[in-house]
Amino acid sequence: MSNPMPTEQAAAETPAPAEASRRPPSKRFADALLIVNPGACNPSGIAYAIIDACKEAREEGVATKDDAAVRLMVTQLAWVCRADSDTEDYSELMAECRRRVAEK
Repeated sequence: MSNPMPTEQAAAETPAPAEASRRPPSKRFADALLIVNPGACNPSGIAYAIIDACKEAREEGVATKDDAAVRLMVTQLAWVCRADSDTEDYSELMAECRRRVAEK
């Protein structure tokens, strides 16, 4: 005669249908939070994280321009590079880049 498993133990060992189909949490959201708090200041490090986050979002079928993690990282990068909607600064940056290209 077999001993039936207690109901509580059986429930704990059998994943709920929603749990079984859930994907692991996306890494990009944790990365985004780490980038803004304590506040990453290395533009290349932020850029690499943005590339990884975009890849992960695309793999999940999410438009990168609409993804909260990608947008948060891009906002931090813009802040670090002081490129946060200053149109006069934008014009100066464009002029400097054009000057550098013309030097070649």
